Amino acid sequence: MIKNIIFDLSYTLVFRKDGSSETLNDYHDQVSLTDNYKFFDHFYIHEGVFTLLQKLSSKKHLLVLTSGDVQEDPAFRPLLDDIFRKVYSAEIVGIKKSDPAIYRHVVSAENIAPHETLFIDDLPRNVQAAETIGLKTHRYTNENELRTLLNKLLKEDTE
Repeated sequence: MIKNIIFDLSYTLVFRKDGSSETLNDYHDQVSLTDNYKFFDHFYIHEGVFTLLQKLSSKKHLLVLTSGDVQEDPAFRPLLDDIFRKVYSAEIVGIKKSDPAIYRHVVSAENIAPHETLFIDDLPRNVQAAETIGLKTHRYTNENELRTLLNKLLKEDTE
């Protein structure tokens, strides 16, 4: 049974409004310096996914593992803090998400079992790295697929 879920942020939970798939963190660093910058003018989240995450947060140990600093935006961080127990930045830890050591670090810091943990990311190299330490994984491809997975995890706890 899955007790813990580690989420990537970029192009898994938060997206650019302009539709570009260029790095979210670099874009955030650039636009956040502009006059009258507002996070949600440039980025969006899938409301339905976040609604499911709010429900899951009372049943599962939810974490974020991201590679940059977009999560520190003052308009976005409170939303994360309401749902996730902790937000890890690979950049701050000093280990890339393509390195299995970052997943060992999170599992150890949280005192959670890899076989009870699901990692969700959009990049195959990160999913593969997480698998090497025994995490269950899901490669994000679209919102509907993620919503189906989250609904399934919610139902597991009620059966």
